[in-house]
Amino acid sequence: MSSSGTKDQHYYEPAKGHGLKHDPFNAIIAPRPIGWISSRDAKGHVNLAPYSFFNAFCYHPPIIGFASTNWKDSAANIQETGEFVWNLATMDLSRQMNATAAHVARDVSEFAVAGLTAAPCKLVNVPRVAESPSPTRRRIPPSGSVPFKERFSPPIDAILPFSSSRSYRVRKLP
Repeated sequence: MSSSGTKDQHYYEPAKGHGLKHDPFNAIIAPRPIGWISSRDAKGHVNLAPYSFFNAFCYHPPIIGFASTNWKDSAANIQETGEFVWNLATMDLSRQMNATAAHVARDVSEFAVAGLTAAPCKLVNVPRVAESPSPTRRRIPPSGSVPFKERFSPPIDAILPFSSSRSYRVRKLP
């Protein structure tokens, strides 16, 4: 037995790999809320994708953020326009949310793929999921994205957009 663990623990250093069938990090940090992010690129193409590395960072002002590993459509759209909407993914919407995780062409709307309604927002030019009980509109400040590429060795292609809320829409309780 090494000094770095016991016989009932598995020790690993992420840079050297974990040697297991699945990466344990995803299970260690759990449960995690899902950041169901809608965005629009400069040409008007709409994207909707779930992100499991999402959370709130501050109450006042209310700040949220999510990590996009690799340069996906959401990250590119937010970089281009500076706007996104976080849509609350409920259990009732889990099937549709999973459908929006599909890898589709940039000009294919995940709203259509999942059979969801893209509703306009008042303060940002990004649609919200009409079926979601609580979408929030976000505009990224000039320093509101953290690119990870230059900050780690070896460099990683990931970004963390974060923003304070421009407005909320909360479904009234019956």
